[in-house]
Amino acid sequence: MRDAIMMAVTGNEVIRAEIRWSERGVTGIHLYHGPAVVEGEDPFGAVAFIQAHLDGRPAGMPRLDLHLSPFRRRVYGRLVRIPWGEVMTYGELARELGTSPRAVGRAMATNPVPIIYPCHRVIAAGHIGGFGGAVGIKVYLLEHEARTAPLPGDAERQRW
Repeated sequence: MRDAIMMAVTGNEVIRAEIRWSERGVTGIHLYHGPAVVEGEDPFGAVAFIQAHLDGRPAGMPRLDLHLSPFRRRVYGRLVRIPWGEVMTYGELARELGTSPRAVGRAMATNPVPIIYPCHRVIAAGHIGGFGGAVGIKVYLLEHEARTAPLPGDAERQRW
């Protein structure tokens, strides 16, 4: 197992990502606020993916090496189809998948690759919800996506 550390400065935010990988692909990402450093390699494209996301550019999906249950595959497969700048509630996602909001919340909490599987786009009914102890990063990502890809005809509506 190897790892890389990257950071991105976007506006007033500094987001640090620790990216872990095996010989087959990315196995995990941890996001937090941290010092401005970039160290290590990017053999599977996760650093490039995160930097492109933070720059508001599309990027190809990095190669992943994840061992997920069928349920988590379904949940994360649905996450990648939530459009940039949009959100769903835990309850909406649960109804769509035929499960409980608590099960969806657990899948969000154990997402090994945030941003790649955009769990930040899933919110609680009436408030932002959690984000692995880094709610400020979730807020930043949602605001960033709203700024860089506004929804036509929906500018006045509060999305979260």
